[in-house]
Amino acid sequence: MQRILVLAIKTGSLLALLCASLAAQAQNASVQLIEDIPVNYIYAAVLGTGFYDLNGKRITVVRMPFSSKRFEAKPEGSQWRILAPVAVGYENMGEDNDWEMWVPNEVLTLSVIPGAEYFYQPSEKVLVKPFLQLGLGRDYSRHESTNLGIAGVRVLADLYEGRLWQFQLGNSLQWAGEKIQHREQYSSFGLYELGLNFKRQLPVKVLNRQLNLGSYVLWQHFFNQKNSSYPLVKPVNIDNLLQLGFTLGLSRPYSILGIGFETVSIGFSIGENGHAISLGTGFPF
Repeated sequence: MQRILVLAIKTGSLLALLCASLAAQAQNASVQLIEDIPVNYIYAAVLGTGFYDLNGKRITVVRMPFSSKRFEAKPEGSQWRILAPVAVGYENMGEDNDWEMWVPNEVLTLSVIPGAEYFYQPSEKVLVKPFLQLGLGRDYSRHESTNLGIAGVRVLADLYEGRLWQFQLGNSLQWAGEKIQHREQYSSFGLYELGLNFKRQLPVKVLNRQLNLGSYVLWQHFFNQKNSSYPLVKPVNIDNLLQLGFTLGLSRPYSILGIGFETVSIGFSIGENGHAISLGTGFPF
């Protein structure tokens, strides 16, 4: 059984391929350690920042999750957000469970996947966010480039919002794929996510912002996994992950170096082929 150690950094459950976004607000990104399994661009992106066996080398992948703030565009009143995910993979200097695993020795991979996210609010309590991203990944160890693509939709609904308590339901349906340029090698998969979030306001202020404490549960289901190299074998033997998370947040974002932060979280994930510990930025929808 492979072991997956996850440190997740998330603000939306976006099927991001080794990515992040371009300007002010953080998006979802995960951090995971996968042992004895080769992981391609797509799975490393979805599982997130962490340590991977890629092309026979143990590398560290670091995602920088930025995105632009919402802005209005034509037709009048429609809201969008620009995405430009970036991730760097490098060979580290240390061994497992060593702080030197985070110290870069040689940069091996780089990926950029720009795109856009649209905000549609059919009612006061429901927010729908379809998105599309297309980009490139570069493997400097093999001198190969890979075409990357992700598309999907996320939905966040407020089930209840009172003076002290807030309950939210989130779900997403997403697809991700990659194809190595000048070769007939590709990988793709679908992902469905369903989550429930509970949040309570606290009688405490930090940075002139009200604190809140919460917890969430998240189910991730991978399906239709394909790999041209091994058509009868899934690239990564992960079908389902279940995560229980706890959050601490502010009533409104606080900006550090132009990046808005609102919530921090810790989560514990389990699956039929792995388990995880996660650190992140809240409910991923």
